[in-house]
Amino acid sequence: LFETLISDSTRLLGHDAAQTLEARGGLAWCLSEMGNLQASRGLLEQLLSDQERVLGRESPHALNPRYQLAWCLSRAGATLEAIANFEQILLDQIGALGARAPETLATRYDLAWCPRKLGNISLTIEMLEPLLIDQVPVLGEAAPSSPLTKDLLQRTQSTRTI
Repeated sequence: LFETLISDSTRLLGHDAAQTLEARGGLAWCLSEMGNLQASRGLLEQLLSDQERVLGRESPHALNPRYQLAWCLSRAGATLEAIANFEQILLDQIGALGARAPETLATRYDLAWCPRKLGNISLTIEMLEPLLIDQVPVLGEAAPSSPLTKDLLQRTQSTRTI
């Protein structure tokens, strides 16, 4: 479906049209969700290059594929590369969207997962505690990400005490 949409959008609107770029991002995300991380990474890297060329690196629209690429890297086990990407995205999100924007909070959550994957439980806890404090006033106790953060924090804390 995305491939047809991309083909039609490219033909009708052009390779660099916002709708075409968005459809390409959707295809990359679907591939990532299906576990085809290598193909997703390749599409995201090309999409990111095109979006930055068309929109500029600081564009809020360029943040999403950068986030998707970092998430894909994390999921593929390229944790150190993912950390570097998440850290840069976080700085750019804070500048473009604000420190308490939902997207910024989501990046902080995903960034906190990375040290845990590397066995750095203390750093994960140090990152999750202030995140939870920031999430609740912005998103509320019942927002899906607040209980996820609380659960990850509790599981990580219990890992440290074992």
